[in-house]
Amino acid sequence: AALELWPPSDPERPRLLFRLGRARLNAEETGEDLLVEARDGLLGQGDRETAAEAEALLGFIAWSRGQGQQALEHDRHAVAVLEGAGPSRAKVHVLANLAGSLLERGEYDEAIRVGQQAVAMADDLGLKELHLEELRAYGFMYVGLARVSSGDPGGVADLEHAVAICVRTNTPNTAVAYSYLVEALFGLGDLARALELYS
Repeated sequence: AALELWPPSDPERPRLLFRLGRARLNAEETGEDLLVEARDGLLGQGDRETAAEAEALLGFIAWSRGQGQQALEHDRHAVAVLEGAGPSRAKVHVLANLAGSLLERGEYDEAIRVGQQAVAMADDLGLKELHLEELRAYGFMYVGLARVSSGDPGGVADLEHAVAICVRTNTPNTAVAYSYLVEALFGLGDLARALELYS
């Protein structure tokens, strides 16, 4: 309703489009057109952080539709938008998303590097807000599973860090963190512990 009343030339319109697109994504896994328009408008205004987050959400939509290569392209572009920018929540967000896309595509070495960069940046920011903690957890998840998938059992420790963060913050992503850990343990042949955690 607000969008219908909003003047097309108003500088706040791209941010309204972004918020509506994000809401549509969360409620219906739609909103692609809104996010594309928001991204372009935000870039035109020089708001690179919000534009990068819009690009990352487009990547998530592509991933949810099984379009892995397209999701990876969106995530790479989101990171490129913030190239040269200082540490920020938005930059942690896009780095974590890219690490996840790389993991899905089997590009483990790059997934580890990018995921570790996301975790380090979140640590440097020193903020304990829920969204940033969730991103830290995902960073550890992607790094951990990529390490285990590439033959490094030390990735289990990263996955345990992810679980600990999720449990401490009481996030719904706790089940996801446990599933990544169980998957890694099965892959390493530690069936007893995997079944214990699964149950």
